[in-house]
Amino acid sequence: MAKRKKKTSGSPQKFSPTRYIREKARNFPIEACYINSGYAESGLAQIVVLRKQPSGKLLAGVYLVDIFCVGLKDTFWRVNQTEEDLQEIFHSFLGGQNQCEYEIVHNLIYGAIDYAEELGFEPHPDFRISRYILEPDTEAVPYIEMEFGKDGKPLFISGPHDDVRRITRILNNSVGVGNWEYMTGRKRI
Repeated sequence: MAKRKKKTSGSPQKFSPTRYIREKARNFPIEACYINSGYAESGLAQIVVLRKQPSGKLLAGVYLVDIFCVGLKDTFWRVNQTEEDLQEIFHSFLGGQNQCEYEIVHNLIYGAIDYAEELGFEPHPDFRISRYILEPDTEAVPYIEMEFGKDGKPLFISGPHDDVRRITRILNNSVGVGNWEYMTGRKRI
């Protein structure tokens, strides 16, 4: 009796951006890095790291970094982007964007994450993917001394999506009541 051949699905595997980033992103050259103007004063850095894909299109990693308190607040990525596609991201920048060296954004992102972890905050969950757009945090990337917190202590500036009770509880547990500051909008409390 003849054996039946196993049917194969003739459809190719679906493209997975997350798998593509994990497996390939660090092989692509860094094309450019951008950061918003005035981040050191506002405490909120909006960062874009662009890598050039073999097709000539761009892979973008976007990072919203609170350098005063909670670290990496948000992150996302886009693959197969043209420069025109990225204009939507750049229009959202606070105060416009400046091109900068990769080492600056690397130290800013990882430094803010380290500072926030000391306070009890974890980076945004999507960093488990977007970290592959960055270089590994090793001695291969020159260390730049940066200050985190504001005037020597955490300054929590509440945003529209922050869980204020959770954040204040974490700060009270990690540094103690009165050892951190709180701002809502632009008013210190």
